[in-house]
Amino acid sequence: MIVCSKCGHTNPAQKFCGQCGNKLLTDDAIAVQSVEKQNQDITNKTNRWILGTVLFLLIWILGSFAITYLAGQAHLDDRYAGIIAFVIGLIVMVVVGLSEKSSEEDESIKN
Repeated sequence: MIVCSKCGHTNPAQKFCGQCGNKLLTDDAIAVQSVEKQNQDITNKTNRWILGTVLFLLIWILGSFAITYLAGQAHLDDRYAGIIAFVIGLIVMVVVGLSEKSSEEDESIKN
């Protein structure tokens, strides 16, 4: 939403004010757009960390079961299965959570 600098009317993102016809694409509009972009960037980072955490939990749980099962089949000691799966899951979570994608890359993927 953009507030007209002439009459104070709140407008959606458009070129001219719906109340007085004043041109809206000014510094105010640029500031509002940059705040919206910052909010979108924060949302994207949060989503990446949520995805990383979910992957971490899946790898930890499923990995420890798989390593324990395979160790049992090969008659090996499986006491470190949970730690191995934990470390692999932690690495995946950090890599996914810290991956930096710029909004330009996101937009090029969408198009």
